[in-house]
Amino acid sequence: MAHAPIAAVRWDPAQYARYADARLRPGFELMDRLPALPAGAVVDLGCGAGEHVIALAARMPDRRVIGVDLSPEMLARARAAAPDLDWRLSDIGDWAPAPDTPVALLFSNAALQWLEDHATLLPRLFAHVAPGGVFALQMPSNLGSAAHEIARDLCREMGREDLVAALRSGATVLEATAYYDLLRAAGGMDVDVWETTYLHQLGAAGVTDWVKGTALRPVLTALAPDDAARFLETYDVRVRRAYPPRADGVTLYPQRRVFMVARRPA
Repeated sequence: MAHAPIAAVRWDPAQYARYADARLRPGFELMDRLPALPAGAVVDLGCGAGEHVIALAARMPDRRVIGVDLSPEMLARARAAAPDLDWRLSDIGDWAPAPDTPVALLFSNAALQWLEDHATLLPRLFAHVAPGGVFALQMPSNLGSAAHEIARDLCREMGREDLVAALRSGATVLEATAYYDLLRAAGGMDVDVWETTYLHQLGAAGVTDWVKGTALRPVLTALAPDDAARFLETYDVRVRRAYPPRADGVTLYPQRRVFMVARRPA
């Protein structure tokens, strides 16, 4: 499984937070679908700046709640917000719990789309959940959208196939039915998989401002500042054609997301 391009990405917590309400909403909606949990810890893989970890800790004050992320910048923001919680710097693709830490809930919001080979990854992560525990996941499933294809096309025009790979392909995230089958084959019980398409309402900055906080981070990290500025300028022209403003001036950015909740047999 290839993690190297993502490991080098520099995340910008301030840019990410510009759309915090919209970005965090799916994770909170996933929390609202959580069933009762057995004894054990709660782990958030790809916790970012920690908003969901903090919310999970508030909902379950008697549990150990652990936030895991690969970005030092994001974890610094998380620690500043909640210094008493357990924050871990780690590649979530290689993560495994400590032998003395049974995981009652393995939670992940908008992180696993960065990792490949979900047919292997998800059963392995699910196996880390303690008996009777719950696996709850949400991730964008729009990697084949115009916003992503435009970015990949620009990288190809620059001769940067390495960045095309770092941006992932539209096939990285599987169809929702495939996740149901994977979790059932792994022994999952009460498997619940669903999709939601959010129409994000963006202002004058448009889609470019949204994706430069997430999907474009591998490109913006790898390019020299002047090259990154030129990339964004060309990208913005093309993406505005693909997502023109509505009659009221609002740009709608459809983003499909896939959710899943499954329990391991007790």
